[in-house]
Parts: sequence; structure tokens; C-alpha cells
Amino acid sequence: MNTITKIINKAALILILSAVFCIAFAASNNVYAGGGYSMPELKGPDAKGEITPGTIVKILFTDLENEAPGITSDPQVEKYFAISTSDDFTGSVIRVDALESSQEGGYYFIKIDKQEYCDKYLRFYTGHPTDTGLNNNSNPYYIKPNVLHLNAGPEILGIKCKGSLLSKEIVVTISTTPAKYNTDIDPTWRFEDKRTIKLYSNGTLVGTQKNSNYNTTFTNVPVKYGTDNTVTVQLCLELDGMTIDSKPKSFTVPAESLGTPTAYATKISSKQVALSWTTVQGATGYEIYKGSKKVKTVGDINRYTVKGKGAGKSKYRVVAILNQDGQVYKGSSSNTVKPQKNEIKFNRSVVYTSTSYATCPFRITKISLNGSTYTVTGYAVNNRIFKMKRYKNLRVGLYVNGKKAFNKKYKSRSVNCRASGSKKIVLKVKGKKGVDLRNGGTITYIEGGTPVW
Repeated sequence: MNTITKIINKAALILILSAVFCIAFAASNNVYAGGGYSMPELKGPDAKGEITPGTIVKILFTDLENEAPGITSDPQVEKYFAISTSDDFTGSVIRVDALESSQEGGYYFIKIDKQEYCDKYLRFYTGHPTDTGLNNNSNPYYIKPNVLHLNAGPEILGIKCKGSLLSKEIVVTISTTPAKYNTDIDPTWRFEDKRTIKLYSNGTLVGTQKNSNYNTTFTNVPVKYGTDNTVTVQLCLELDGMTIDSKPKSFTVPAESLGTPTAYATKISSKQVALSWTTVQGATGYEIYKGSKKVKTVGDINRYTVKGKGAGKSKYRVVAILNQDGQVYKGSSSNTVKPQKNEIKFNRSVVYTSTSYATCPFRITKISLNGSTYTVTGYAVNNRIFKMKRYKNLRVGLYVNGKKAFNKKYKSRSVNCRASGSKKIVLKVKGKKGVDLRNGGTITYIEGGTPVW
């Protein structure tokens, strides 16, 4: 080969390589060049375009080829839709692979039919895996929020509440009507029975129950003491991933406070007083006042013995309290009481009624206590036409608040009661000291009483 031939061949090789290089370079720029393109099937949208839920977004292969020739035929080029939380792709991204139809010409398409797509931004994305700098993204399109249309649904009918002064059990009643609704994504009317109940006490959310029954119970609902409380109920429907909140409905829970006890005082001695009172529902304890001074706070009891100088001459009152979490709530004060004589009277007939039976029962009409001595006043009632001389045997006893106060047995106790009449008998009996006869639960008993005529 001569020199001229070599030069010609070398020039030809350079031209061929140059041509190949230029063709490759041109092809690369034709496929991947460009700063973005529109979605041809959407008429008129720009970077601020909007897409309605339920829309099918299509990109025709031929239109895409006009933007970047060769992009549809290159298997290495990724082609998918991307949904981001921001219009500049800085937010989180959901990748949705493009679907290819079988119709002539072909499309890449996506149907905006999921609630999670709404209120986000859609782009069509192409990119080459070996050259991250050569990417194409369509303009962003805002996916409008899906709209839920409610035709009918359950409603709150009312509440019932019970419980303590500071904590209530509240039952919310809702109607049995299921929700009838449709959405922009799916216009078909549907029914749904899932619901959530939110309960507020004085503006604070205190309970939430999902898939609630028609009677939904909330326990331990806090309420304020001594003032009206506002309980607000809100019905929330969860439909197609969306939450529809009903208009809140409020109810008044009337003010409640501790009741007022009634106090009693019995003078046991000049230095000792037995104080008792009626119990108050909800109270955890009671404050005892001697005059204007508080002398004692007790628990959930209704009796207390006050001791000390001048106790028998003082006046007393009792206040119910509710102690919870270190906070003390008070009720109204009881009546003011002055200690009364320590005795109990019984309303019993002491007149004979019939001579049909030869009996002479002993009937106790009063018992008093001084120290440890019980004075028992009673009557022998003679239901016979003959004089009754004595009781062959007689036993008298007394229980106060379930505990024995005294028990005494007599043999051959002289009576001398006239025929068809009655005779007063006074017995002195030793027994338990400090017993409150006037305000205690008393039970008397009499045994024997066999008369001797």
C-alpha cells in the first residue's frame, strides 16, 4: 500500500469514527435532552394544572417520542408516574409504575383512584439508570382532594350518666342509620356502618371509641364538683380513608355536691359526748366541729366520741367531705346540736287489754344510763282478775348497735300488781359504760316473766 492510499484510508477511518461519534452524541441528546414536557392528553394544564380525583392520566407513546425520540423503545429508560407531597419533588415520593394499554399506538397511563394520591402532586418521570443527570420530568399537576358526599347517616340521640360526684359513667346513644355516601373517585352510593365517638368533658377530650355500638359507654369521665358540667359528643365517620366529623352536640350534666348530714349528740358525761350523724352518699369522710372549731376529721364512719373538758355543754355540727387526689371538697354543714340526756324511750302500752289469758307481761318503757348503771323503767301488766304477787323468774337485757349493753336475771321478784291493772317497776342494772342509748340501734329482750298469783 502506497503512502497516498494509506493517507486516504486513514482519513476515511477518521471520517467514519467522527460520523459514528456525532450520530451517537446526537442520539443521546435527542433521547434524553430537554428540561421537561407536558402531558399531551391533558388539555391546557401547565405547572399549576389540577387533576380531579378519578381522572385517567394518559401519555401517548407517539407524543412522548415527539418530545424525546427513542425514549419509548429504549428498555433501559425508566418510565413511571411519581406522586410527591410537594410540587418541587422535595417531599416524599410514591412511585407508581406506568401501565401500558394494548390499544393501537399505546399509552402510559394511571388512574387517580386512591385516596392516598389526593392533595399531592403528579409527574411523569423518565430517566436512564447509567446517567442520573439525563432525566426528564413532566410539569407537576396538583391532585385535588377527594370530596365525600354524605346523603344520610347516624346521629347522636342523647346521653345518660350516673356515678360519683367527680367521675361519671356516660352512655351515648346513637341512631342505627348507616352512612350513605359517595365520593368524587367513586360516584356509586354506598353504605357504611363504621363510626368513631369522641367524648369531651368541659372542652377536654376524655375518650374515643371506634366502631362503636348504638349504646356506647364511657367510664371514669371526670366532672367538676358542685357546678354544671358540659359533656360534648362528636360522631366521626371514616369513609374511604377520609374522616367526616359531625357537628358536636353538647349536653349539660347538672351540678352535684355532697349532701347534708343530720347530726345527733348524746351526753355520756360532762366530759364525753357520743356524736352520730346520717351518712352522705359519695363522702369519703367527715369534719367534726365543736362550736366554730374543727376538732376532728374522720373517715367513712358515722359515729365519734368527743372527749374533754366542757364536752357535755358544747354544741356540735358535722360536714361531709370528699377527698380525691389531694383535693378536698366540702358539703353543707349539718344542723347544730346540743348533747341530750342519755336515755331511750319505748312507746308501749301499759294497760291490760284482756282477761282471756292468765298473763302478766313485763313491758320496758324507758332505759337511761349514768356511768355504768342502767335504770330500766317498766310495767307489769296483769291480764287476770286476781292479784299478781311476784315474778317467779325474769331476765332483761339490751343490745346497742349489735353489742351487749347489759343482761340481768331476777328470781322471785316482788311485784304486787292489782287485778286487771299494771304496776311500775324500776330496775337498776350494771352494764357497759359509754353506750349511746339515744342514737344507737337498740334491741331489748325479756325472758321468763312467769307470774305467781
